[in-house]
Amino acid sequence: MQEYLPKIKTYALYLFAAVGILAALFFLTTFASPYTSLWPDTPRSVGEDFNDYGAAPSYRSQDAVPAPSAANPGTQREFDQAAESTERKVVKTGELSLLVKKAEEAAEKIKNIANELGGFVADANVYDVSDASKSGAVEIRVPADKFDEALKRIRAVAVKVEKEDINAEDVTEEFVDLEARLKSSKAEEAQYLKIMGQASKVGDILDVAERLSDVRSRIERLEGKIKFLSRQIDMSSIAVSLTEEADVELFGIRWRPPFTLKQAFRDMLEGLSDYIDALVGFVFYLPALVLWLATSVAVLWTAWKAFRFVRAKFFSS
Repeated sequence: MQEYLPKIKTYALYLFAAVGILAALFFLTTFASPYTSLWPDTPRSVGEDFNDYGAAPSYRSQDAVPAPSAANPGTQREFDQAAESTERKVVKTGELSLLVKKAEEAAEKIKNIANELGGFVADANVYDVSDASKSGAVEIRVPADKFDEALKRIRAVAVKVEKEDINAEDVTEEFVDLEARLKSSKAEEAQYLKIMGQASKVGDILDVAERLSDVRSRIERLEGKIKFLSRQIDMSSIAVSLTEEADVELFGIRWRPPFTLKQAFRDMLEGLSDYIDALVGFVFYLPALVLWLATSVAVLWTAWKAFRFVRAKFFSS
């Protein structure tokens, strides 16, 4: 038995060290994981948590519909059924890059297309690239059911379609979620109004009035988001980039220095903006990153000191 005692002590020491390391890793993953991203969180969509729209009131309406969650399976089923029964809500957008003979004439044709289809011109700009050529950009809005026809007629304006990007985003669940939250907030408002009529003390009246103001602000924000989303659904957006055909033929190859220069300059600006955004995000998050690194080092140092103390105290022989 005596000959196995050193091995048992060694294995016990290794086991203690492994437990300490696992405890340190558990601490880091449990308490640091929500904050260890190098970059700040991106803005959340309009389907964010219910409490983000305002303070949670103490007087809860019995008719209020809570936001769907795993803790409310019944509400989740109702939400899913409402989403399935609702007509699909789709936001259509298009982006085209056209090579045209005359940028000004092409811009006018695209404007006329928008007006003829019941839409409107959101933005239009034609500018000189050089003495011999011009470029332009036109953004139009057309009814969603006229989107394909508008694309077809815009393509006919071009000598060549150099780029085309069509996107259709289904926002049905987002739309249903907003409507459900609006219904819940209005029911909550009605309950507060009822309580307001029954309140007799000045303190109670002021408290309910403050909560009623919060709910009213939330309702206005939700109504604004629903209107904005409805406009995007009803009126599709098409952005058109125009470049004149002022190129040179060299050995059968079409050479367009102004257009190439403009594209390279735009790519350079996009790259610089991405770099600056990433750098600013890193600099502002650096203090939190340094703090978590210091915490991690402190935890590991403490575990190492405890390991050495136990080894010196019980396994020194």
